[in-house]
Amino acid sequence: HFRTGEATITLQDVEILYGLPVKGNPVVGYEPQRSVVDWQNICQRLLGFTPHPQDFKHSSLKVSALNAHLRLQPRLPDLATQDMVNEKARCYMFWMIAGLMLADTSGGLLKLMYLPMLEDITAVGSYSWGSATLAYLYRFLCKASQSTQNEIAGFLPLLQIWAWERVTVLRPQIVAQRDTRNIFHVGLPRGPHAARWFAHFSWTDTTKHVLRVFRDALDSMTEDQFIWEPYSSDIIESLPEYCRFGRDIWRARVPIFCWDVVE
Repeated sequence: HFRTGEATITLQDVEILYGLPVKGNPVVGYEPQRSVVDWQNICQRLLGFTPHPQDFKHSSLKVSALNAHLRLQPRLPDLATQDMVNEKARCYMFWMIAGLMLADTSGGLLKLMYLPMLEDITAVGSYSWGSATLAYLYRFLCKASQSTQNEIAGFLPLLQIWAWERVTVLRPQIVAQRDTRNIFHVGLPRGPHAARWFAHFSWTDTTKHVLRVFRDALDSMTEDQFIWEPYSSDIIESLPEYCRFGRDIWRARVPIFCWDVVE
């Protein structure tokens, strides 16, 4: 709720800003009761390592255990098998999904219920990760508004970049772009629209880390300080195809799912 009207993050924002697919199979499933040994076996089979029993808490894995494994084997060997490549890919996908896109409030745990969804690595892209991410963020934004809640979960970079794209009194000024063409000397395709904020900033006209100032800026925001349509036709057409694939449902009014979350 702003003085200028109501606004929220949409499927369009998710796909344009981060390229997360909004069309596809829903991110839902069944979570059976599993022992620590069961999860150790699943981690070995899908991630290529067996965490220690103390690395598990309930049905979650400590982030530190996965980070330690990735630091131990930061790169694939030259003669890596396809299984080794898949295991490494699952490690990074699991970290991104459970630790970033669908992060909880623990700050150091990864929910293991998402891991079996990565078993068939060719099917991972068939899920609507974008709508799941949005549903999850919606739920925890509602929870965060309660007076008894001290923390927030979900994909907070999406919320931040959404605000920078639309609320001019909150965003920094881009001074110079960083070079995103190569990371570790491996050529990458062009990134989604949020990559433009990977830049050097100037904060001379805005503030940061001052909650009271942010609240005052939002309370006094005028019509010209909110951008209702930040993505012009030229911007949309210039984006990679994966950022536009679901454009026919960007304005759909439908339930969105993330396991037990329905919004």
